[in-house]
Amino acid sequence: MARRKVLLIGWDAADWKVIRPLMAAGKMPNVQKLVETGATGQISTLHPPLSPMLWTSIATGKRPFKHGIHGFSEPTQDGRGVQPVTNLSRTSKALWNILNQNDLRSIVIGWWPSHPAEPIDGVMVSDQFHRAGRPLDEGWPLAPNAVHPPELAATLADLRVHPDQLTPAMVESFIPLAREIDQDNDKRLGACMRTLAECMSIQSAATWLLDNRPWDFFAAYFDSIDHFCHSFMRYHPPRQSWIDVRDFELYHQVVSRAYQFHDEVLGTLIEKAGQDATVILMSDHGFHPDHLRPASIPDIPAGPAIEHRDFGVFAINGPGMKKGGLLTGTSVLDVAPTVLALFGLPMGEDMDGKVLSQAFAEMPKVEFIPSWEDVPGADGRHPPHTRFDPLAAHEALEQMIALGYVERPDANREIAVTKTRRELRYNLAEAYQDAARHAEAREILGDLHLTDPGEQRFAVRLFVSCQALGMIDEMRRIVARCIPSVGTEYLKAQVLIAEKSYEKALAVLEQVGLFAETGALYMRLHRWSDAGRVYEKTLAMDPDNADAHIGLCKIALHQRRFSDAANSALDALDRVHHYPLAHFLLGRALTGMKEYARAASALHTAIVQNPNFPEAHVRLAGLLEKYLGDPESAHAHRRLARGLKTGGSSEVVPERTIDVPEVPLQSEPPEMPPLSASLIVVTGLPRSGTSMLMQMLNAGGLEILTDGLRPADDDNPRGYLEFQPVKKLLNDSNWLSEARGKAVKIVTPLLAALPAGLPCRVILCERDLDEVLDSQERMLRRRATPDRRRMLKEEYARTMARVKIMLAGRPATSLLAIEHGTAISDPFGIAERVNGFLGGGLDIPKMAAAIEPALHRNRALINQLQ
Repeated sequence: MARRKVLLIGWDAADWKVIRPLMAAGKMPNVQKLVETGATGQISTLHPPLSPMLWTSIATGKRPFKHGIHGFSEPTQDGRGVQPVTNLSRTSKALWNILNQNDLRSIVIGWWPSHPAEPIDGVMVSDQFHRAGRPLDEGWPLAPNAVHPPELAATLADLRVHPDQLTPAMVESFIPLAREIDQDNDKRLGACMRTLAECMSIQSAATWLLDNRPWDFFAAYFDSIDHFCHSFMRYHPPRQSWIDVRDFELYHQVVSRAYQFHDEVLGTLIEKAGQDATVILMSDHGFHPDHLRPASIPDIPAGPAIEHRDFGVFAINGPGMKKGGLLTGTSVLDVAPTVLALFGLPMGEDMDGKVLSQAFAEMPKVEFIPSWEDVPGADGRHPPHTRFDPLAAHEALEQMIALGYVERPDANREIAVTKTRRELRYNLAEAYQDAARHAEAREILGDLHLTDPGEQRFAVRLFVSCQALGMIDEMRRIVARCIPSVGTEYLKAQVLIAEKSYEKALAVLEQVGLFAETGALYMRLHRWSDAGRVYEKTLAMDPDNADAHIGLCKIALHQRRFSDAANSALDALDRVHHYPLAHFLLGRALTGMKEYARAASALHTAIVQNPNFPEAHVRLAGLLEKYLGDPESAHAHRRLARGLKTGGSSEVVPERTIDVPEVPLQSEPPEMPPLSASLIVVTGLPRSGTSMLMQMLNAGGLEILTDGLRPADDDNPRGYLEFQPVKKLLNDSNWLSEARGKAVKIVTPLLAALPAGLPCRVILCERDLDEVLDSQERMLRRRATPDRRRMLKEEYARTMARVKIMLAGRPATSLLAIEHGTAISDPFGIAERVNGFLGGGLDIPKMAAAIEPALHRNRALINQLQ
């Protein structure tokens, strides 16, 4: 049997609302063929609809709070700057990593984010490959680490297309009147050329690799439709009243031509992939091309996302797939499980999507594995110590600042990092809300709102979670602090609803004009026909409004029209499958239709999607006990319902293990300069035993560099032996050359600032990370939350691994690792090792005597008792 081949083409922001008229006009024949001979449908997005988060969810089958990508940019690993988001922040295996472990070869091009390119068995071309930031005559070097394997970098770099290389004919096919544009004052032509060139660069790499490299899974991501739409959808026909006539004349066909160009690209890729390949064409969300497109963009971070539509495109075609089938309820979370099923591999139970069984001609056997994260073996990811959790890195930096070991970065950089981290946390909170996990969202949003009470986004999002958690008093406080606006009036109405003042709430909403919300109030007031008219009007404007379908479902349930209620619930689920309330209402409707097994299945799905759903547990318990003969399970669901607190999370985040690589250590590497010409560095994490080592060296007769400014205290009764300029090392390292022959204490995150030409003898103190964290928390007189402690522990493990590798590869540097527990249990042996490492001549008995085992044992006992 031939091995399955899967070609996955991602078109960011592609929308059937644009494609279908073009297909009808015969202008997208390749997509037309996919539709006619395969299975197609809409695909629902996640919130926030930000591309790096979405495409990572597509590749992993997981929501952002599981996979770790939370925005467009992130702090650098030292916490002192900002960089574009990288795949080092991804905490879950992507499809190509799982396939790598199953001897399947992948080629991945342009995925966002995929930089630096991962060392998979196959080829990865990162999202930094095709970017041209300056004129061609100034040079266009390929970004480092943009291609794996490296030997392909030069070949693929030569295939790129720079905007300066586009011919007039290429540009005029998009903008026929391009020659009439004054490019000094109108930058839109340049934007079009840049996007077109980037698209052509991805296509050039893709076609060459299809021709020249073997593959089982081939994924190519094109962000160009999204870029074309953000720049030119406002000029798409019909002309909106706020669009200048001349602008419309110049740019009205850019979006249509962009889609047609992508259809041509698709045709080439399908032809080169071969007839035996399964082809998937998809987008992460849509883009409003009609009356729903906004007239302006809000001036907030990621404001252009307001132009996105909640539904994109999905089509699948190939051996064993349905011909001409209509897919419903497809989510971006379903892509990874479906691709795994195509290769005969199980999906992870920790994935949030499902296998799209309805796309197969014959129902596939869907198998499961607890988690692909626990499967050992080469997966083609970056080594664990190079991976990066920006939030954890920030927490670690803040911890060291609080402990007094590192100085806070200067204001300008700190502001940029603070804003970036704020947006990452805000996006994470919205992702939690999208999954109905409001307790976690409220914790983040409460902190953000407290820090910046004037930021309306934080207040509104916090209000939403408080509303879901039934916190009426907090809802009132938030509204009282908000600046008066249409949005504030909406929030006031929600408070009135929570207070059951429905007439007053309706009066407020009728002034605002929110149709779906007024429908819900009409229902509360038992004005069913008015509610029905509101929902019908909403659907006339936007047939994909799942909430309006649910409104009609509720009306039908009240009127005991169970079949109509079920159809409306299914209409909602056709648009958005991850909708716990819709599954719950479908279960109620099916119960009314006496289809008890199907009803139980629907209620079970509601619970799986939202474990904190007591009403679903109660309803399912009734069905199990009364109709399905399972009183034991019924009892369990009633117990769960009683124990649930609305909005709580039943999911425990497992602790991950960060492997610290073994680095060969040499006590006296050859060709080291004498001790007097070297800097002696004592390093480790805060509270890992560095002060103890400094005391040993001081007692042994080695000169130490300290200013005595930090006094001894209960946490360190024999003193810290620190030197204040160390805290500013990232900004000023000039003083180090004068410190040769002396020992100085430098915490591990600051070691990167050591000048490359300075010979160093480094003594690294290692200690169990739980002991380190216990000691830090005791010193700070507080206990961290479990999640914060977990993040710190993981980041400290990564820090220690990075430091070992950096020091092992650093010129004129020797490294000695000392284990804290061994120093306590065998101080004489450790003193001998340190003395030998430093060339001899120190007083070993005095060094050993400097360690007081009883003090450390007592402190460990105190830590355990707290």
